[in-house]
Amino acid sequence: MIERVCKQCGKVFWVKPYIVRRGEGKFCSNECNNKYHTKKVKKVCPVCGVIFSSKPSSKRKFCSRACYEKERTENPSNVGENNPAWRGGKKEVTCIQCGKVFLEKPGRADQRKFCSQKCHIEYKQTMPSPKQIERICPICGKAFYMFPSQLKVSACRCCSKECAAKWRSRNIRGKNHPTYSQFEKICPVCGKHFMTVPSINQVCCSRHCAGKKRMWSDKGIHTRPTKPELIFEGICKKYALPFRYVGNGELWIGKTKKLNPDFIECNGKKIIIEVLGDYWHSPLLNRNLPEHGDLKYRKKHYSKYKWKSIFLWETDLKRDDAEAFILSTLKKEGVI
Repeated sequence: MIERVCKQCGKVFWVKPYIVRRGEGKFCSNECNNKYHTKKVKKVCPVCGVIFSSKPSSKRKFCSRACYEKERTENPSNVGENNPAWRGGKKEVTCIQCGKVFLEKPGRADQRKFCSQKCHIEYKQTMPSPKQIERICPICGKAFYMFPSQLKVSACRCCSKECAAKWRSRNIRGKNHPTYSQFEKICPVCGKHFMTVPSINQVCCSRHCAGKKRMWSDKGIHTRPTKPELIFEGICKKYALPFRYVGNGELWIGKTKKLNPDFIECNGKKIIIEVLGDYWHSPLLNRNLPEHGDLKYRKKHYSKYKWKSIFLWETDLKRDDAEAFILSTLKKEGVI
């Protein structure tokens, strides 16, 4: 064991040799260690005379950063040639492009050749490297120089950023743009052709058509014919039957409560043909069948406004002899 004297209280204590070799063993306890390191000494600032506290081991001389800067700038022993880091002051350098004289630090005076970045760019354009090739700007017609490697990377070969922006706005647009991905769609409401992108799930060409489609879907109206309706429409075209599709909301029958039929007679006769789905219009299969979906309700509603109604079921149109069955049904009703 080695005898030691505490730096804080002066008490004699004993420690092991390896602790002394480690640079420790200066205090008899943690309390003395904390007191010693938290102890502060009062000092006087040489600039403003303010008394401040600092640790005994600290080399701090000034109360604040402002006093430190003031001492460095105003004290004659630290300014100009009296400063130990003085290297002769800033040197005059002449710009090799415009001839302007400017000041630069001694360490950069040998490297600095231009007064500004503008002069540097102009010099590179007027005094090109032997490896550069001359080109003509496609926008302003000005001659400039570029490295061959720049021609491979840059698609826009212009003399400045302003000309490059104009060239891109003229040439890299629409289908010529690398990220162009628009494609043509048909509006299900008005049939208009419009352009859209895959990231936007746009169905209609405008807000007006989108609102109309939303209104139709709320009322259970299809913007396009269903499969059974397409079958009947094909039969009408094949045998020249005088019926046209109006189930897209084109015609409404009624005043307060309105219904939209599927097909009407083209020659002015008040005849309606409705194609009913087996599930959606059957009270036996669809327990949540609304009032306007019931066959009896629809027939009564159309007869109220003096319309003759003929109803065809989905199973009738999917039969093997669907065409013969449809023609015979229309003959019985006296339509054809």
